[in-house]
Amino acid sequence: MRRDLTLAGAWTQFVLRGLEACGIDARAICQRCGLAYAELDDPDARVPRDASGLVWREAARATRDPLLGLHAAMRMPIGLNNLLAHLVMVSPTLLDGFARAGRYQRTLTHANVLSLRSQGDDVALVLARIDGDLQVTHHEIEFQAGLLSRFGAFVLGDAWRLAEVRFEHAAPPDGAAAHAQAFGCPVVFGASENLLVVPRAVITHPS
Repeated sequence: MRRDLTLAGAWTQFVLRGLEACGIDARAICQRCGLAYAELDDPDARVPRDASGLVWREAARATRDPLLGLHAAMRMPIGLNNLLAHLVMVSPTLLDGFARAGRYQRTLTHANVLSLRSQGDDVALVLARIDGDLQVTHHEIEFQAGLLSRFGAFVLGDAWRLAEVRFEHAAPPDGAAAHAQAFGCPVVFGASENLLVVPRAVITHPS
């Protein structure tokens, strides 16, 4: 297990809250994966990225839910739980906020996972899949995408909308209906990148 790629304990707690919102016993999952649940309260705690990957794999095995990442993102409480969220909130627009927070994302994540790319009348929020010894699961990608969408709605309310969402992984056996409902836009699978496409008029709307 690589020790050079680590996540903040705070992010791991965030993930566990999402899993708990799906009815999962997070403490039991941590125990089976060799994580000390209580130590995550330490503000300086760091968790190997691969350990987080084990948590997702164990949770998916226990629930047999092919949409676990999406369900966790959509069911968990959303709020201002960290300084990066506050940094986005106090910025003039979401575009400004995501650009500012992106410079400090390594305080939470194992790498620069989120980047912004201009696409004409849209801005793409690109989620890079940066693997450790274990590949990043589709649950983790869908969890991140779902949280970004819900956070956008938390900041902008009814002004928030997405033009499209793209995922590298294949569509679930039952199709993309649940994803289209969750994101409120067309969702494409088997794409070359994981990204959320936001109309420029939306992401530059005053926060």
